[in-house]
Amino acid sequence: MGGGGGSFLDLGCGEGWLLDTMHKLNFSIKGTDFSSYGISQHNPHLMPYFLKGDVYEQLQKMKDASETFDIIFIGNIIEHVLFPDKLIQEIKSVLKPKGLLIIVAPNDFSELQQHFLDTGIIREPYWLAYPDHISYFNYDSMCNFLNDFSFSIIHCLGDFPIELNLFQDLTDYVKDRSIGPNVHKKRVAIENYLFDKDPHKSLELSILLGDFKIGRNLIYFCENSNL
Repeated sequence: MGGGGGSFLDLGCGEGWLLDTMHKLNFSIKGTDFSSYGISQHNPHLMPYFLKGDVYEQLQKMKDASETFDIIFIGNIIEHVLFPDKLIQEIKSVLKPKGLLIIVAPNDFSELQQHFLDTGIIREPYWLAYPDHISYFNYDSMCNFLNDFSFSIIHCLGDFPIELNLFQDLTDYVKDRSIGPNVHKKRVAIENYLFDKDPHKSLELSILLGDFKIGRNLIYFCENSNL
């Protein structure tokens, strides 16, 4: 990618942590969100690169201005929209050919979750979160969905497999919501330990989890292959 690190767009950038990292890597950056509070509080130096407002309106403005990006990131956004196909179409219109789309999305109706239902470990689909979550994807449905828009899946990573705690009653945070915060703290401690020990092997572990289709979230790295 020319011009330093290339161009990077973060849709739903929140507090701006990823945007800040890409800025330090010499990417030309832009971030959008419906609220400026998070980024103004945590990374105020990034405000010149921030656009506030509806994601569709911002994408349309970029399209009208013939802006394109090398990398577009959407983290935990697609599950909140009623028409994910429209979102992907709009994203594709501002993503360069061979550009990279990175999607983080909950791994819902997964093989692991179905195993929990089939074996009676859980009695109902705890991952349903109406009205906050409107659209639901697992690995297979997401890959099929993205392929329909001529995206090629390069890698799929799984985040920390917190749902494995459901195999044991003592750590079953679905049956006992009160232990959820401690299970989360354990997850953070383990992730930090593994990353500090060897970041590269920690990444390899995430790739392996993706191969198993395990992770409360899956992270899809997709190439815009429609030239």
